[in-house]
Amino acid sequence: MELEAWFYRIVLNALFDDHDFQTRKRRDCGAEHAWPDRSSQQFALGLQNDGTSPTEAYERQVVKERVDRVLAALPAHHQQIMVLIHFGELSKERAAELLDIESGTVRQRYARARMRFREVWKAEYGEGEFGR
Repeated sequence: MELEAWFYRIVLNALFDDHDFQTRKRRDCGAEHAWPDRSSQQFALGLQNDGTSPTEAYERQVVKERVDRVLAALPAHHQQIMVLIHFGELSKERAAELLDIESGTVRQRYARARMRFREVWKAEYGEGEFGR
């Protein structure tokens, strides 16, 4: 027997054995999931409660408070634009209609508001925290 044929037969037999093992207990291999990248304790908590973990909830609350503080430090017209477009997810055209100004003015104010927001954020919380 040639080496290639012998090796091919061994691999084929191993595949058949594995298939028999997988199907013997009527397991659905397609329904199996890879183990998550987080710890087993976090995974178990996720099975019990599909919501947010306490750490994630705390981090979200801290970020929300920081965003509120930075927004409060902005001028009123910047706050208005940021809330409507960025947080309210309105289009610039719709925001222009609501504010009764031209869409070019809205685009300009939004760009300036974002720059000012970034400046205030960096002054308060530093460069490293901005990307979170």
